[in-house]
Amino acid sequence: MANYSEIQKVLDDKLALIADLPLIVTENDLQTKTQTNSAGVLETKYIRTQLLPATTQALTIGTSGKERYTGLFQVTIFTPYDNGIAETNYWIDEIINDFSKTETIVITGGLVRITQRSRLPATQNTNYHQCGVDLEYECILNI
Repeated sequence: MANYSEIQKVLDDKLALIADLPLIVTENDLQTKTQTNSAGVLETKYIRTQLLPATTQALTIGTSGKERYTGLFQVTIFTPYDNGIAETNYWIDEIINDFSKTETIVITGGLVRITQRSRLPATQNTNYHQCGVDLEYECILNI
């Protein structure tokens, strides 16, 4: 049976298939960001993913039914501050277009699909401009 680890893995793997994305850093994974400018400030472009689960729901009453897992798969893009927004917008468009609302991904004992896709507001985080995409997912599991 699938679980949150498998849901996150299939979504991370799908993201990694998008061409020319910067370094992908999965949740709680230490990656070395080595590119710096002349002042020694980190300038590595990277993407961070996080799975934000919501409440699991039983879709039927009884011992043989289905469970519905929902939540957000959040993808945040980090680019060096003061470099404009064009590159970030390009990647956001690629991510939104690649995670089609009509696609279903088969996992152990069930299916995962994206139900909503939305761009998040941008913020400045130290020397990085960060902007993200929320991909709302739904996973139906046979139990």
